[in-house]
Amino acid sequence: MNPAPGKSKWFALPATSRLWGELPLAQRNRSLALDKFVPFPLRHDDAKGLVPDSEDASSRREAIEALCATTAFGDKVVAWHRFLKTLPGLKNENLIWARLISRLVVNAAGGVLENGGLCLDRTSGIPYIPGSAVKGCARRAAIAELARSQAPLKEALLVRVALVFGWCQQDWEDRLVEGHAVSDFHGAGREHWPQVRRQAALSLLKALEREPRDPEKPWLSLGSSSGAVAFLPAFPEVDPGLEPDVLTNHHRDYYAEAKDDNGEILKPCATDDESPLPLVFPAVRPAPDARFACAVLPTKRSKPAQVADACSWLRTGLVAFGVGAKGCAGYGQFAVDAVPAPKPDYELTAEFITPC
Repeated sequence: MNPAPGKSKWFALPATSRLWGELPLAQRNRSLALDKFVPFPLRHDDAKGLVPDSEDASSRREAIEALCATTAFGDKVVAWHRFLKTLPGLKNENLIWARLISRLVVNAAGGVLENGGLCLDRTSGIPYIPGSAVKGCARRAAIAELARSQAPLKEALLVRVALVFGWCQQDWEDRLVEGHAVSDFHGAGREHWPQVRRQAALSLLKALEREPRDPEKPWLSLGSSSGAVAFLPAFPEVDPGLEPDVLTNHHRDYYAEAKDDNGEILKPCATDDESPLPLVFPAVRPAPDARFACAVLPTKRSKPAQVADACSWLRTGLVAFGVGAKGCAGYGQFAVDAVPAPKPDYELTAEFITPC
């Protein structure tokens, strides 16, 4: 179980670890290299014995470099794009091709390595964007448009956003936590939220053919609803490859939650005498030729205008906000061919909404 006795450890059976160690890097499965066969550096603690050594940067770098040297299996992307062509209702205008123009990091916090995860297909090792992240990208653009819109337009726009993406009861709350709105509907409605919420809820209840239990608080009768369209995972046409990246923390003591004898969190000043700690993590290589296929799939109850709304917001989100972590540093940026989308123009009917 110890590839390097006293230094690191694989949590696997000895025979499995031995077989993995004998495989050439190019033949190792990326997903296993990232999730199952990460060598953990160990150090001796007087109280706990052998514990993971978070200060051992060299072992982490070696693990990331070994991961980036692995080769993905390209048959998965061929099969996936062939599968997309068989989906009924998926038209060319609903398939958005996005070219990655900067490094991409998705699911960084969800891996075995601290802040070193990545969203890889389980069998092929191809990096991809989950459907939930694709939907979140489009929804972020929709909320931004809602926040920028003028007060007379907010009600109708909120109804459009709710119909496309769905809602839960929390979306209609006006609760604040540390001065920030819990609901992004609330945050985008701003000072007009009370009136916008009431009128939008009445419009949606009318479409549902329901009567509000409390006419003064009609949103309490909305419950939850799924969205009108489906956002599928986005796979690239070819493997863009992985490469190691580095984030260097110069003020570890400042960001650490050190506590005094009374249990109070200490916040020392950020000084320039702390030793920097380079943190290596994997990232998807920017590859404009490896286009990601972002599919917006209509459902049985979706209308063309709702699909157009979703596609328009997704294009805006990919270009303006990007996908994944470290967006403020320029990661996850895409280039999308501009396609004019028609203005939504539809009436609310009960078939637009399916309560969960």
